[in-house]
Amino acid sequence: MEKKKERVFIGNNHTEATRTEFNVMDAFNQIPFVESILKENDVPITNETIKACLTLRKEQRTREVKSGKFYKIPNGVGMGVPQTEQIPYDVFTNCDVLDEVFYKQIEVATEHAPLKQQKQEIEDDLRKYFDEVKENIYKCFHFGLVNIDTSSLLKYIEVKDGHAVLPNDIKERILKDTAFYATTEAGIDARLFHEKIAKELNEFADLIKGGDEGASHAVMVLQLFGIDENTFKIVPKAIDYDLFCK
Repeated sequence: MEKKKERVFIGNNHTEATRTEFNVMDAFNQIPFVESILKENDVPITNETIKACLTLRKEQRTREVKSGKFYKIPNGVGMGVPQTEQIPYDVFTNCDVLDEVFYKQIEVATEHAPLKQQKQEIEDDLRKYFDEVKENIYKCFHFGLVNIDTSSLLKYIEVKDGHAVLPNDIKERILKDTAFYATTEAGIDARLFHEKIAKELNEFADLIKGGDEGASHAVMVLQLFGIDENTFKIVPKAIDYDLFCK
């Protein structure tokens, strides 16, 4: 039994393909800067690390801290109730692969620290430094008012011999990925039936030898059909078949 098709091609979406290709190349042009940052910090260039850089995001969160001020208590004794305030800070997300590499570097750097305090200081300094590294990676795609869309590149980029590359057939793959498809059972059946009708119309056009060749011939064949006034269904018009079909 023939397997049911999951989707059927309808046509190319050149507008979306052009937009996707622009986004892919716009993001890919920043990859050499990302690779340079990774190399400088002993981060291996792999599919996982490159994709972690492409998905890196920065979120602003807040934490509650004591402000050093106090609420005065009416008729109360003492300094009053301590006031708190919300302090904003940035957090990098979607970077577990990068963090894993950085954590290992921190472990190596603090392994032989003689004192616990020294170990903590080294760890704090390195965490701050690696946050700056992630900030530099983030700025490769987000700078000023520019926010480069990296989502399209994720699908196509791959690492070969220590460098990120795009496949040779990138244009064809983008064209295929952005095309229009029928995906529902009813839609697929309708498209296949539509194709069958078109095929049979072309075969019918080949039988009509009296008209002009090319597009005008095809238009003429379509004009051989009309609409029934009672049923409003498509019907063939009456023609002299012996004259046109030789």
